[in-house]
Amino acid sequence: MSRLILAMTTSLDGFATGPDISIEDAMGVGGEALHEWIFGDDPTDKRVAKSLSAGVGACIVGRTMHDLGVPHWEDVPYPLPTVVLTHEELPDRQMKSDAFRYVSGIPAAVERAKELAGEQDVLVMGGSNIAQQFVNAGLIDEIRLSIAHILLGDGVRLFDQLAVTPGLETVSSESSALATHLVLRTIP
Repeated sequence: MSRLILAMTTSLDGFATGPDISIEDAMGVGGEALHEWIFGDDPTDKRVAKSLSAGVGACIVGRTMHDLGVPHWEDVPYPLPTVVLTHEELPDRQMKSDAFRYVSGIPAAVERAKELAGEQDVLVMGGSNIAQQFVNAGLIDEIRLSIAHILLGDGVRLFDQLAVTPGLETVSSESSALATHLVLRTIP
């Protein structure tokens, strides 16, 4: 059975983006530093980055992440079917390695992503608003949180608007020079 896995990176002070998000600064001013661990040479970081899509059959992203990301990615974020949670009805959009599917409403997005994933997991990538909506709805089975060893001081916090706080059980924890990587299972 497919699990919903939330995978995000934050700064030490809890920001998933820097301030002043725009097309030019899709991660906000200074926010690109959050993902330096993904592109470095550290074996731990390389293994964690590779593991993010292992066993995953589909992704879910929000419309803002989609709109800001596509000009930079020029593709889907991973070579997987990607469901875009939006209020607008749009036709599927074929990219280089797979397609974006536009769906309205969380239940429909989850259903479509699980259908596309088959027996594999679904990766909820966010942004922060989508992540919070999924946590608040009690839909997340596992959180893969990478905490970049930086302070942003401002931006959008990952868990700023939680109405519910699920119990968490640590599955694993490991660090590199650039980030600490946590895998946490939610406890209903």
